[in-house]
Amino acid sequence: MTRARRLCFAALAVVACHDDRPASDAASDATAPDAAITDAPPDVAQRASCGANDPVPCPPLTYATWRMPSPPGVSSSAPATYALTASTASESITGLTWQRAFTERLTWAAAKQYCDALELEGRTDWRVPSRIELVSLVDFTRLPSIDQEAFPDTANDYFWASSPVAGAPALAFSVYFGAGLTAVAQTGGSSAHVRCVRGGGPGVLPRYEQPNDSVFDRNTLLTWQRTLLDQELVWESAKEYCESLKNGWRLPSTKELQTIVDETQRQPALDTALFPNTPTGLFWTSTPVNKSGLTNYIFVDVRDGTTEEASKDDAHWVRCVR
Repeated sequence: MTRARRLCFAALAVVACHDDRPASDAASDATAPDAAITDAPPDVAQRASCGANDPVPCPPLTYATWRMPSPPGVSSSAPATYALTASTASESITGLTWQRAFTERLTWAAAKQYCDALELEGRTDWRVPSRIELVSLVDFTRLPSIDQEAFPDTANDYFWASSPVAGAPALAFSVYFGAGLTAVAQTGGSSAHVRCVRGGGPGVLPRYEQPNDSVFDRNTLLTWQRTLLDQELVWESAKEYCESLKNGWRLPSTKELQTIVDETQRQPALDTALFPNTPTGLFWTSTPVNKSGLTNYIFVDVRDGTTEEASKDDAHWVRCVR
């Protein structure tokens, strides 16, 4: 069942990937003053603001512009905290403000139209979130996989991202909050919910530095292994391998590994100049699947950037982080 679902997500013909579960009624929107983000991290607060003349990339972005782990010293799979109003939830690390309500199932085009037309708490700059922005909402300690105080009654279902899939213009990313998994679906033939977003910090350029045989992301502050072990490992061995490298190397969480997915590339969906000779396969993360206890763990399929779960006894590739 799980493997079949992953193949459905990754395939180009995915008309039936989003099943037809009944849609949840959208929560009612109430008006309240805009929530202030009072604890912006220094690396975000010191950047130039977005504007027509600023030489910085501005939201929505294809990559994370916030530091990870978040907060410092805490696993990036830990829950985020939100400043709430009646209609919005603001997260200080990402700088994003989310609509607490969500729609019934819509096509991708209709979801975009909905967010573009949304006026909430006096703001009209709402949009469909990018893939990595939507991934930032996932909370693997809960089912559905999201903070249910901030986002009550969230459907165990798919939610659209604005990000198209490289080389497949009829496909776009989504996140299945029933298990916190990243999927793809046809923009014309599938439907999903949408939760609109606004805000976010500008990205730092150049995005990467390449010290020695590693890659440093100046936005997330994560350092990635560049040269890979030439064999696949079962999950326990993958974890032990990363830790054996010492100096803080470890198996990345699924949120961390998804930050280096390059949405402009496919097979692999990575910057191959920075990460050469990357196998077009499945890469372990340290994140367990909540509904499966500690038996299954999430992997990232670098062919297209989707995620799924597998038994820890399966052998997959590993890229360590620190």
